[in-house]
Amino acid sequence: MCRLIAPIGLMQTRLHILEVGSGHDSALARSAELDGILNDAAVEGVTSRDGHMGPVSDVALELVATVNWL
Repeated sequence: MCRLIAPIGLMQTRLHILEVGSGHDSALARSAELDGILNDAAVEGVTSRDGHMGPVSDVALELVATVNWL
C-alpha cells in the first residue's frame, strides 16, 4: 500500500479547493483525525511526502518511480 503524506495545512488547503457543498466542513474536520488514524496504523509499505501544491500527476509519477513500476 502506498500513502501520500502531506502537512495537515496542505491537506486542508486542497480540501478547500476540491470539496464543495454540504460535506466541506466535515471533510476539513475529519482530515486531521484520519491522518492520525493512518499514522497510528502504519500499514503502508511505501510513503511519499508532498509539501507543495503541484499537480497530482507529478506526485503519482514520483510514486511510480519509487516502486519501480516504470
